[in-house]
Parts: sequence; C-alpha cells; structure tokens
Amino acid sequence: MASEVEAFGVRVHTVLPGSSGETSFRDTALTNLRGIDDEVYDEFMRQTIVRMLKSVGPGTRSKEVAEAVWRAATDAYPRRRGCWAVGRGSR
Repeated sequence: MASEVEAFGVRVHTVLPGSSGETSFRDTALTNLRGIDDEVYDEFMRQTIVRMLKSVGPGTRSKEVAEAVWRAATDAYPRRRGCWAVGRGSR
C-alpha cells in the first residue's frame, strides 16, 4: 500500500498489537469465529482457537498501543519492511 500512495504524499505505517486482556476482543472473536465447519479450514481454526484460549493475562496494554501509534504517526520514515509490533503475541 505504501508504494501505491507514496506519489500522493501519503505515508503508511502499520501498528500490529498483540492480544489484549483490557478489551473484549478475545471473547468476541471466539464467539464469532467462522470456518470450524469447513473441512478446508477446520484444522487451522482449531489451532487458532487453542492459541486464543492460551493467550490469557493482560497481554498488550492500550497505553503501549497508543504510544506505538504516536511513534508511527510522528516517524519521518515509514518502516518499509515490517510494522510496529506491540506487546506479546504481536510478532
């Protein structure tokens, strides 16, 4: 995306937060998972659910994400390869 919008003076930064115990995302995601009944995605979805259930605890804090967003927004040079990974489970 960065190369597509660079000509317009737009910089692209990606912030990738890990799992957060401060939000209901994990519970909502588990409730709304789709694909478990699809034989193509069945094993992948089962592994995903196991990983989500194992990711307990505070995980990534909202303050850490906010700081990463600020750094990304104020950084003069976008990270062409990779992103701003924040917290456990984001890498």
